[in-house]
Amino acid sequence: MRAPDVRTPGGNRANAEDESTQNVAIVAAGDAERKEQATLAARLAFKGYSLHELAGGGFLISRWDRTAHCSDLGAVAGFLRRIEGEA
Repeated sequence: MRAPDVRTPGGNRANAEDESTQNVAIVAAGDAERKEQATLAARLAFKGYSLHELAGGGFLISRWDRTAHCSDLGAVAGFLRRIEGEA
């Protein structure tokens, strides 16, 4: 079975069989980070918190009138571990 020929945005013909697999690792790494962010956001939501990604980098966790800034997802996970220890 032969892969279909498609046109690129520039109008050139591209064959799906000729695509490089180098970009697969880049996409997979980004997807893993997004999945981790979504998982942390969901776990925080169960505790009544919201997670926001900041344009300048880092994350903001908020609940009512309280906020916490986290520099990366590791810090968000640490914050979650601390609040999950609460009764």
